[in-house]
Formats: sequence, structure tokens, C-alpha cells
Amino acid sequence: MPLTYTVDVQGDLIRVVGSDIVTAMDVSDHWMRLFRDLEAMRMGHALVDVREAELRFTEAQMMHLTRTIYAPHTANRQFRLATLVRDEAQFLIAKQLFNVADLNRNHAVFYEVDEAMKWLNQDEHSDSS
Repeated sequence: MPLTYTVDVQGDLIRVVGSDIVTAMDVSDHWMRLFRDLEAMRMGHALVDVREAELRFTEAQMMHLTRTIYAPHTANRQFRLATLVRDEAQFLIAKQLFNVADLNRNHAVFYEVDEAMKWLNQDEHSDSS
């Protein structure tokens, strides 16, 4: 599986790691597993690390998955998502996906883990994003 996740209950965090080639089907399968996991769905934050992955999907494929799988499962939740990327190409893919899907308010893209964790945890102390 090119996308795996663990649940950190104490940290209120889902950690997702991407490796190898990640296709739209891989994302679909991952989201379907994740959204059926009741423990994971109680978490308020997710850190998605795709730095070691090769993202191979089209904008149209991801928009379809985002609108049909991701958005319906996260629409009524206070949920923050930080994506870790290795380069500008991954950065642009991540930003474009969530901007077009109108999910940008609770999503940010980072190159460094420390920055991502700081942003994820800031909602506990501040309403700004």
C-alpha cells in the first residue's frame, strides 16, 4: 500500500505516509479505509507526508475523489490537515487540489515537519490560520 496511516490518540492526530507511486485509486482506497476507521475519525488533525511519494494522478481524478469521498466525510467536522511535500511540484499539486475543492481553510502545505505541527496545534490556542 503506497498510503498508510497510524492514529495517535494522545496527539489527536492521524499520520499518513505516502511512498512509492500514488495513484488516484490508491487515494480512493486509502480514504475509504480511513473514513471507516472510527478511532481515526475521532481525531481532529492529520499530517500527510508525501515527500517520498511520486504523485501520479490528474487534477480531474483528484477533484472527483475530493468531492465524492473527502468532502462528504469531513464537511461537518472541525478538522485540520497539513501536507508535507518535498518540492515545488508536490506543493503546487497539494495547494491546487484543496484550493479548487474549496477546502483550503483547514488545509496547509509545508516542507518541514515542525512547521506543520505548529500550524496543526495552533487552533488549540488561537482562531487564526
